Amino acid sequence: MHTTGLSELIIQVDDVERVAKFYRDVVGLTPDESTPVDVPWFWTGEPGKSARFAVNDGRASLQSLTPFQELAPLTPEERRKKAHFAFEVPSDRFDDAVAQLKAKNIAIHGPLELAWMNARACYFWDPEGHLVEFWSPHVSE
Repeated sequence: MHTTGLSELIIQVDDVERVAKFYRDVVGLTPDESTPVDVPWFWTGEPGKSARFAVNDGRASLQSLTPFQELAPLTPEERRKKAHFAFEVPSDRFDDAVAQLKAKNIAIHGPLELAWMNARACYFWDPEGHLVEFWSPHVSE
């Protein structure tokens, strides 16, 4: 394998300001202040060391590989334009991350045990219908 991890992910949205606020205030991502204001970038983990995530208002179609399609608040046509992605959350912080979503009245699905991955996950949608996942591997004893 040639890759060592994800470098960046950019999702296409209609309301950049609203979606950027969601990822900052609800998901808890740290803004990357060194990037242009018109495309909000965030660190997905430790600033300067983790992959980056951005939202912009481009119109490129994104493939949807999301589970729970029948639960999405979108029509099948709209879902084809949306992405699914997961943020890794350390096992010892997973319950707090889920509680934070609930405290902000975010509709969630899960937590679910993913035995085939030896992990657990919680799914929720951002303001524009992208399916977001908090994914946490179980720590081996």
